[in-house]
Amino acid sequence: MTGSPRKGETVRVLAGVVNAPGADPQVRWCELPSRSSGTTLLDVIAAPLNPLDLLIASGTFHSVRHESPYVPGSECVGVVLDSDPDPRVRTF
Repeated sequence: MTGSPRKGETVRVLAGVVNAPGADPQVRWCELPSRSSGTTLLDVIAAPLNPLDLLIASGTFHSVRHESPYVPGSECVGVVLDSDPDPRVRTF
């Protein structure tokens, strides 16, 4: 994805998706929900698979329930495309 989406525009991204706990991930196109207040839309440049992602994908992480399908990526590096203004943020 490049550039900020227009209001009401459907945003599709290519993602690794785990359809059920323990299933092999599959790469597919996914539609993102519209950004809501209090959230930020990023153009992700890189996202590692860390131990937390692997536990959630395997179905063995029981501290928090995650719905299927699950898109791993609890950490990432990216560019902010859309966000609520925050007067406390001056630069990144």
